[in-house]
Amino acid sequence: MNHDKNSPVSSHMTSGQQLKLKEICEIPSFNSVTEHYQHVLGAPQQTADLNSMPAPIRIFGYLFYSVLASCIILFIISLIYRQIHS
Repeated sequence: MNHDKNSPVSSHMTSGQQLKLKEICEIPSFNSVTEHYQHVLGAPQQTADLNSMPAPIRIFGYLFYSVLASCIILFIISLIYRQIHS
């Protein structure tokens, strides 16, 4: 999430809020391998912010997460149902 001064997100934020957002979104490197991937191979250093993405990508992300959560819940319910009726 690279916010410059012309970004619609950063135009409504103070510099303190932008700094706090940057601190929250950065992924700290906890060992040399992660640091290597971040600096040499170009692995992302920030988490994805779904709210700053275009609407079709946001909708796809929300649908993906909701379908995943629904499948997990249905799987747990089916396990409980099998235990009760076997």
